Amino acid sequence: MDFFCFRESTTWKNAVVVTSVWVDFLGSLSNIPPISNFQFPTTPTFISTPTPTPTLISTSWTRRKFLKSALWAGIIVFLLDLLYIERYWVQWTFHKVGPTRDGGIRIAQITDLHLRELSRVHRGIASRLSEEKIDLIVITGDAVEDPAGIPLLDDFLGQMDASISKVAILGNWEYWGNVDLTALRYCYDKHNVTLLVNEQKVFTFNNRTIAVSGMDDLVGGIPDYAKTVAGMPKADFHLLLTHCPQHRDEMAKLPTDEQPDLVLSGHTHGGQIALLGWAPVTPQGSGQYLAGWYDDQLPPLYVCKGVGTSILPIRFGARAEVAVFEV
Repeated sequence: MDFFCFRESTTWKNAVVVTSVWVDFLGSLSNIPPISNFQFPTTPTFISTPTPTPTLISTSWTRRKFLKSALWAGIIVFLLDLLYIERYWVQWTFHKVGPTRDGGIRIAQITDLHLRELSRVHRGIASRLSEEKIDLIVITGDAVEDPAGIPLLDDFLGQMDASISKVAILGNWEYWGNVDLTALRYCYDKHNVTLLVNEQKVFTFNNRTIAVSGMDDLVGGIPDYAKTVAGMPKADFHLLLTHCPQHRDEMAKLPTDEQPDLVLSGHTHGGQIALLGWAPVTPQGSGQYLAGWYDDQLPPLYVCKGVGTSILPIRFGARAEVAVFEV
């Protein structure tokens, strides 16, 4: 008998038999009682361990926790966007107007600063304006909303490159906030900024002339377009600055040859709270305009969303903006 042949297919009874033969053989050598007298059970006995009962997690409870967590996450993201992201993450937009050529005039529009503090955002804007190689900076109203804003404006303008030509106009808040316009003009003059109130000025950049006319505010002031352009010399490009975009409707009534080549406005803040291009509330003087380009008829108009906020320090769907044009 081959006692060393034991395959995996051998049943447990065969294993017992083989083992008993070996024990009987060894027992005969040492007078051990033969193991063959032992009675083995007919079926093996196994030690059973209780099967753990799985813990059932309520699907509805898990879904509720997930939805609750998602809701809180959404609220946090919404508040961050409302109070911080869209207010301080300034969008720089770039536009080409007309058949521009090499050596075109680069114009940066800053509007609706509503200065209440001077933050890193404002310092960043001043720094980047130098990097963008801007020829002309235009500030289209609502730079300050009360007398306390003039020292902040003085600081902000002081951080810009003094060699860059600059033009400013008034907005409704310079009137509503009882800002001392004499002190404001002095502040602008100090930093190479020309304040235009129903006035115009001609600049030359890269051997091209640009006439910049600045209207008084439609809501708070007394705008007079005829007075603004009276005696204006002929220029290669005519840029009209008016705080309230609704003013463009009056420009559209003019003969084509008397219309400006481009109108730049602010005032709306892009609605400040907007959803998919719709804002529930817009300020008086906005007309049918909210933000961006309106070039379906002459003269073409661009409404910049601006940097600051009014009434409530929030923005949603109307990210802060600085616009740069090449004409």
